[in-house]
Amino acid sequence: MDFFEVLSRVEVFYQAFEIAVTDYLPLLLIAAGIYLALHILLGIGLYTVCRKQNISKAWLCFVPFFNNYMLGKIVGECSFFSKRIKHVGVYYAILEFVCVICSAILLYTGVVLGPYYSPISNDYVGFPQALQGCYILNLTVNYISLVIQLLYAIIMIIVLLAFFRKYSTRNAWLFAFASLLLPIKSVFIFAVRNNAPFDYAAYEQAQREAYYRRQQYNNPYNNPYNNPYNNQNSNPYNTPPASSSMPDPFEEFSSHNQGQNTADTKERSENDEFFG
Repeated sequence: MDFFEVLSRVEVFYQAFEIAVTDYLPLLLIAAGIYLALHILLGIGLYTVCRKQNISKAWLCFVPFFNNYMLGKIVGECSFFSKRIKHVGVYYAILEFVCVICSAILLYTGVVLGPYYSPISNDYVGFPQALQGCYILNLTVNYISLVIQLLYAIIMIIVLLAFFRKYSTRNAWLFAFASLLLPIKSVFIFAVRNNAPFDYAAYEQAQREAYYRRQQYNNPYNNPYNNPYNNQNSNPYNTPPASSSMPDPFEEFSSHNQGQNTADTKERSENDEFFG
């Protein structure tokens, strides 16, 4: 009896799959071609970065799931609400693998139960008792898939933000969220593969330290900085703290440079024969 139940399920699946392939074969070919092109771009981008960082086994960048692991090795430790996350590439690869498995199961059960789908109730109704297990599997995996996809989206944002902050600091948020909404992270990674890496974590730490030092120096009653009751002129703390030596990736947007750019623009306008 079990053999005939399995045979009937395979027959239903085969008939539905045969019709789907016949009707949507051009669409499947186009989707496969786009996926292959994006996968190659992602592999080239990650491979180039790995070679520059002397990361071993860079060829894994062209292997599905392992390319996410290599992306995690590139960014190293990541932070999430001030919590340090190690081995983020492993979590990223595992979650993507689980998402693919869940999608494959939902595709299979959806095709098998497809003839019994009712758009009115938005559910499968009237299916035989032999497909009861398939229906339960569809419901269970559907709920599990929602949780897994949420975790996958969170870890994806964490990894991509860390990567783009390192190789495209100004566009990090734009690239990361665009990659979350659309499958175009391969294009962005390929585009920034030759950029020089920037230590964004060290930059943030240097900015915080400079801010705290300025706050201490500007407070006249906060010993030891600029304390008016401290008569020791030789106290090194009475001198203003030196500015951070870390390069500022947003230097051109600073108030000083904006004023300088405004003055240059005004001077060019006064000397321009069209605006004289």
